[in-house]
Amino acid sequence: MRTRIEQVFDCFLKNNIVAPMSVLVGFSGGADSLALLYLLMEFRCKYQLIIHLAHIDHGWREESRREAEELRSLSSELSLPFYCKVLDPHSMEGNIEDACRYERLDFFSELCREHSLRAVFLGHHADDQAETVLKRILEGASLSNLSGIRDVCDYQGTMLWRPLLPVTKKEIVTWLKARQLVYLEDKTNADQRFTRARMRHTIIPELSKQFGKNVSRNLCRLALEAQDLRRDLDREIEPLISVAKKGPFGLWLDFSTNMPDSGMVLRYLLKHICEGEIVTRDMLNRMCDLLKNGKANSIVVVGSRKIYIDRKHLFVVEKEVPSCYGNGYLHEGTQRVGQWDVTIEDAGDDVEYESSSWRELWCGEIRAVIPKDDYYMAFPDLSEAYHKNSSLKKWWMNHKVPTFIRRCIPVLYDAERKIQHEFLTGKIIKKKGVERIVLKALYSIS
Repeated sequence: MRTRIEQVFDCFLKNNIVAPMSVLVGFSGGADSLALLYLLMEFRCKYQLIIHLAHIDHGWREESRREAEELRSLSSELSLPFYCKVLDPHSMEGNIEDACRYERLDFFSELCREHSLRAVFLGHHADDQAETVLKRILEGASLSNLSGIRDVCDYQGTMLWRPLLPVTKKEIVTWLKARQLVYLEDKTNADQRFTRARMRHTIIPELSKQFGKNVSRNLCRLALEAQDLRRDLDREIEPLISVAKKGPFGLWLDFSTNMPDSGMVLRYLLKHICEGEIVTRDMLNRMCDLLKNGKANSIVVVGSRKIYIDRKHLFVVEKEVPSCYGNGYLHEGTQRVGQWDVTIEDAGDDVEYESSSWRELWCGEIRAVIPKDDYYMAFPDLSEAYHKNSSLKKWWMNHKVPTFIRRCIPVLYDAERKIQHEFLTGKIIKKKGVERIVLKALYSIS
């Protein structure tokens, strides 16, 4: 009869493997990765698996080099490819644990690309999950981030699989002992200078003792509920993300008609669009307040990105909209003006006047049917007069053009240096009995 750990493992493979498949095992030689290896060996015929092993020698201990050679010998006995990378922790700065983790994942990803491996098996188990969730609780993580370690996730295009998450370290060790499989003991796992070691050997056991309950089991249950919450939130924000406009300058979301009622959904959405950057709770709350209150001309800097918020419109600017200066009068055909490829052609008399607005401009294009004249395109002074002697600034303000866009988009001047047309409102000054031209411009960085 199969043990629980074998049933869990088989179920995971059944749900994820598309046979045949070449896979990589993150192989430290400890109990978790050794169990992974021999479980995969047990099921490799059933699922047509080709197994590769990858080991990281962290260089923390004198015996690590010898252990790496022992693992290489084991892989040779099993006729499995073996790859090893040696790290130098003394060359790393900041959080050494995190730095080593990313070095390890990058190494696995590189191997997957080089050898066409479909996924990486990692030996995280229920105890690791409990430690992760408790650490995030104490750090003040949001509810959705209490989901902890996921059994299936993507790291820069590499699939990471953790089939042992439902089982405890004790179950893993028991399974190995029943098969007389000897695993390596890494002394640094008990070094309480590291947060993980303190969690594992002091904090969680003491909490279980004080509460008289299995704290680890409850923390793992919380992780599963948080994963359900995360899936629900993903479903909630998907329709909002699907209608977001992606242009050459970044992302634009229109909340004027589809603002989420739930603050949790809105914060989750904002974190999603700022993925890859550190977003503090204060940043999220400020962005939420600015959006819900319809504030204009606001900016929040999130890492390398600028978030502009203007009257319930949110712009994630990855590349600033460039200022555009004229280089002579526009002519028929196509010409380069700043970062824009501008095309002018005659329009028939029956073609209606029309003009695009900042919405189309955000997506990288301009179109206008306007009176024929000698025009040049240049960056305006906002105090200059426009329609009926109103200033351009007031004109744009009355038509609720997002403030930051006003400063960095060209207008059309005539020979007398009077503004004849702007591209942000969609409005146009019509003239009777005048020939018309079609002006089209596409933003291009080439």
